[in-house]
Amino acid sequence: MLTMTRRGLLRTATGGLAATALTACAGTGSALRTATPPGAASSSTSTIAVGTAKLTGKVSFMAWGSPQAVVERKQFCIDFDKEHPGASCTFILTPGNYMDKLLTMIAGNDAPDIFFISPTDLPTLVAKQLLQPVDQYVARSHYDVQDFIPAALKQYQSGGKTYGFPRGFGMEAVFYNVDLFHKAQLPDVPANWKDTTWTFSALRNRAHQLTSGSEPNKTFGYIVNPANAREWMTYVWSNGGEVFSHDYTQCLLDQAPAVEALQLLQDLIVKDRSAPTPAVMQTSNVMNMFDSGRVAMSISEPFTFAQRRKDAKFTWDVGVTPAGKHGRIPGGGGVGWGMYARTPVSELAWQVLAELAGKQFQTKELQDGTTAPPRLSVLKSSAFLNPSQPPAHAALFVDEVTYVRTDPQPNNWAEISTALNKELSYLWTGERTAFTVTKAAVAAVTPLLGKPSA
Repeated sequence: MLTMTRRGLLRTATGGLAATALTACAGTGSALRTATPPGAASSSTSTIAVGTAKLTGKVSFMAWGSPQAVVERKQFCIDFDKEHPGASCTFILTPGNYMDKLLTMIAGNDAPDIFFISPTDLPTLVAKQLLQPVDQYVARSHYDVQDFIPAALKQYQSGGKTYGFPRGFGMEAVFYNVDLFHKAQLPDVPANWKDTTWTFSALRNRAHQLTSGSEPNKTFGYIVNPANAREWMTYVWSNGGEVFSHDYTQCLLDQAPAVEALQLLQDLIVKDRSAPTPAVMQTSNVMNMFDSGRVAMSISEPFTFAQRRKDAKFTWDVGVTPAGKHGRIPGGGGVGWGMYARTPVSELAWQVLAELAGKQFQTKELQDGTTAPPRLSVLKSSAFLNPSQPPAHAALFVDEVTYVRTDPQPNNWAEISTALNKELSYLWTGERTAFTVTKAAVAAVTPLLGKPSA
């Protein structure tokens, strides 16, 4: 039912777009100002030049987010209105069923001017012509796109055009309890991406050595997060496997390197009992189990720094992901900001987009712990590499930008991920081997890859 609803909304929305440009702004119902067309001469003196001497009117942006992120965005609007007299900025919070809500608003001629876009939704949004390319704005205002981590920015590019900017960019690393390592007289997890000793087998051995006790107070050496596809893809890629073919026409999880990597993760849970089962994890989430000292190692991302600094009552640090037969290929990704293709306030919308993805606001988000920085300047800043706060080896994320691989972007990701998660659930519980699970996953997913965007 959800798929049918989304398809119908997109058909309605794009049909309307083909007929005429919309004249309403999300949440306002009125158009606003005389805009300088993209590419026109600029006389702006704004912090980020957009091509107009003065920006007036109403503009909106929409996203989901934590309570702290909501506070940040509301304050952004207050500051934006002060800096741009005559402009009125509104933040729209959409905590659930985000894409359905967005498509409903588009179909009802009430679309937000700027909105969150997941890289996995980009193919659909571009195909339906719902995003406005920003390249001409970038060129005209000399916007500093070179400051973005290349892999992060590439997620929002298609057909030689840029359709948005990354808001955050999480990169996988091993977070570990230093106190537990030292208590067991084990060496720290390496922080050098070129290290040759930290392999799949080394992680498995270390996890076994760090596991002790029995339920309900058992300490686990490692924890597998079934909800984090980026984690298991890191293992698949590092072992030389692939999830999809390069043209997204086939699922390749049943090939030997992928099967071997996934079997390793199951073995940690089922055979070694070095990682908690899904049943155990129902009583506590991955982060809480680590922060409470019940897990020695987990794969996570920098957006968790703020919470761990507050909640963890032990020394913790970060290390590189383990290497498989193909080396070390950590996963990465995150959500971004895009501009609605038919916004009636394109200049004003561009200004909001540019500032939301700018260094100043992204530094604020980093300091508040609501995201991981996609800008190189922020990643290399003292705000991120804070020597007075853990982790001691935060700099490994700066080096990681040359190793990271981003999330896949096939059409129909919502359907595909649902199918993958269904089959992989049998892997995490130990009901079926990786060989059996991956065969079923390929059979379920490959037909979906041939379908048009939902």
